[in-house]
Amino acid sequence: MYRTGGAYHMSSFLPAMLYVPGDDEHKLGKIPQIAAPAFILDLEDAVALSSKAKARQLVRGVLERAGENLVLWVRINRVDSGFLLDDLEAIVGPGLDGIVIPKVESSHDTSIVDSILGVLERRSGLAAETIRTSATIETARGLANLRDVARSSPRLGFLSFGPGDLSLDLHLDWTAESGIENPTMTAAKTQVVIESRSAGLAQPHDGVFPHLGKAEQLRAEALFARSLGFGGKHAIHPDQVKIICCAFRPSQSEVAEAQAQLAAFEASEQAGEARVRVAGKFVDYPVAERARRVLAAAAQWPDDDEDLGGGDQHARPC
Repeated sequence: MYRTGGAYHMSSFLPAMLYVPGDDEHKLGKIPQIAAPAFILDLEDAVALSSKAKARQLVRGVLERAGENLVLWVRINRVDSGFLLDDLEAIVGPGLDGIVIPKVESSHDTSIVDSILGVLERRSGLAAETIRTSATIETARGLANLRDVARSSPRLGFLSFGPGDLSLDLHLDWTAESGIENPTMTAAKTQVVIESRSAGLAQPHDGVFPHLGKAEQLRAEALFARSLGFGGKHAIHPDQVKIICCAFRPSQSEVAEAQAQLAAFEASEQAGEARVRVAGKFVDYPVAERARRVLAAAAQWPDDDEDLGGGDQHARPC
């Protein structure tokens, strides 16, 4: 299985990250049997206040038993929750790949986490900045301070977008009844993509699709996120993982088109021309560079669709 390990340990290539409630021992125990690029063990929204301590113990156990082929991130509680230090002290160790910081509203939030992680890494015998972070933007204040947040920490790998809490904070509907995304949300996503690129971060991750059993709507939302410039999307159920991965994976037709464009352009360039028509499309340096990126992205994926993840063994291939 190519479910985790390898390229999936790079923060820039995590097309799907599956949330697992930190207080659910049964679901945590199933992680080794689930094919997914990465897992987010949740200590925040999925865990009741009365179960926080239990969740920390269970998550710590998962991290201690983790093998090299599991990519494990943990979503901690927000910085001002009163749980921050307890969360980090419980989870920092060799099995932890990264921290998802929720409801980040300023560079102060990420800096605090960065400082504590530095101390705990030294205490645990880990090299400095071994543990990566992702800042989740899910409030109006976070959006307003997005530029500073994106440049706030050397261990910050990518931004994540939190549509549920952001829509709540902005007093708007998450999606229209037609299924078309609220334009305010799209504008916010675009801002996250632009600031990520400007700060030199990996492509950001879109938030969860909260509905189960609606594969086509999930696929459409994931494809739309990819079209905006997102590099991955979070999942709340194993059946969502493969759908998301397939949406972010370059299709066979995209790969074939890129191969044809690049071959024709390189031949034209050798002949002294920096432009060529391929299947009725004008190909110049920017188009050729896009083709190279498509092929580079495709090369990161496993050859077998079954290795992309998902709990539904009867799901159609990409």
